[in-house]
Amino acid sequence: MNVATGIGKRVRLKLLDPDAGYGSKPPVGGWPIVEGELIASVSALHGKLWYLMKLDKPLPPGFNPLESDLPSMYQKIPIWYLLLSPEPAIPTVDVPPDYIGDQLNSGQTAKVGVSVGGMSKRLPKTITMDDVPLRFPGLCSGDLEIN
Repeated sequence: MNVATGIGKRVRLKLLDPDAGYGSKPPVGGWPIVEGELIASVSALHGKLWYLMKLDKPLPPGFNPLESDLPSMYQKIPIWYLLLSPEPAIPTVDVPPDYIGDQLNSGQTAKVGVSVGGMSKRLPKTITMDDVPLRFPGLCSGDLEIN
């Protein structure tokens, strides 16, 4: 079992385009920087820990900069929770189980995938490939650091 070392940390997340501008357009006003707290973790794909971030201020209804297939309810409600997955530029086998916590604890920026999350009590014990597109649709990428 992996120990989540990032729980309770105040963080800043700079949202980014995972495609570096190919096939997408930046949100109106540019890519936002959001702040919040890492409130939970969950074991996910390849035995890596993913973190749930509760935002201090929500992303607005309809926030979908990559124009992905987000469920229609996100056109009407703000997004308060983001699920963060490790996205370093190294092979998965070389990524430590708590990549995000390790990066933050060493004062480094963690490269993350950013998905729509939900309240911590609704997180499954483990996230599977089947959960990703439906329960936790992807929004963009990001650079996460201690706030």
